[in-house]
Amino acid sequence: MNLTKFKAYFGFAVKGNKIVFGADAVYDRKPIAVFVSDALSENSLRKLTNLCNAYDLSLTSLSKEDMDKITLNEKIMAFGISDRNLAEAMINCME
Repeated sequence: MNLTKFKAYFGFAVKGNKIVFGADAVYDRKPIAVFVSDALSENSLRKLTNLCNAYDLSLTSLSKEDMDKITLNEKIMAFGISDRNLAEAMINCME
């Protein structure tokens, strides 16, 4: 994973208001791609997995350490990207 590029794309998403934070916000807004921490509760993960399967959304898991480094906030366990190009770029950074 290229964390530097991922953080740059994350910053673009925040500045462009193309991001939603938190499992409930992701569930309500149905973004293009969903990124979750491996520390997310089982119930929230199941809910987001069902949402992603139903709407054919991308679901990517990040380690708790990477999520903290990217978001600079220990409390954020999930976020969604609503811009297709940013979402694809972020997913490509994972490879």
